[in-house]
Amino acid sequence: MNYEPINWDTVPDVMSKDQFYKLCHISKSTARYLLQTGKVPCQYTGKKTRCYQIRKEDVQTYLRGKGICPELYLPQHTKRKTKFPALTSKELPEKTRKALKGYLLRLMKDCPDVMSGRQVAKLIGYGPTTVHQWCRKGELYYIQSGGSYYIPKVVLIDFICSMRFRTIHRKSQWHIVTMMSFHKEMDAHTKQKEGK
Repeated sequence: MNYEPINWDTVPDVMSKDQFYKLCHISKSTARYLLQTGKVPCQYTGKKTRCYQIRKEDVQTYLRGKGICPELYLPQHTKRKTKFPALTSKELPEKTRKALKGYLLRLMKDCPDVMSGRQVAKLIGYGPTTVHQWCRKGELYYIQSGGSYYIPKVVLIDFICSMRFRTIHRKSQWHIVTMMSFHKEMDAHTKQKEGK
């Protein structure tokens, strides 16, 4: 589907949910999900109709973030595993991938260079069984010693940047918060570049 570029001069500074979903080419339910979960900041007026007020800057931030890492904005309507999970369609651009690796290195600077499976599970918010399954399936490299398995920090960071990790349908709280804060940092960096 071809989209016309958005002329931001014609877009109002504050818009309703209807204007938001039409402008972004998304469904009403997806727009409601994004607003109710806070993925797109808004002001809730409490009215029965036109109860959301969204600033133009927040819509621009959403569209930039969706372009970089669309899986963060996928609606998670169900807790059940779906037969056809929503997947992101592309790898991260190399520049974004390098920035994410640098961000994760700064975030994990106090973590040991090699962590046990339980330490990794506690750090990233997924269960030890899930981490063990990633290791068993060969998705996450590990070193086995006795009955325990250990994961190097650099390998964990590569895994977090991978398509496999990014396409997890039910993301942990750590996963969501980390990716959102990374996008805020990237967005601030982009705005700073545009301002120069």
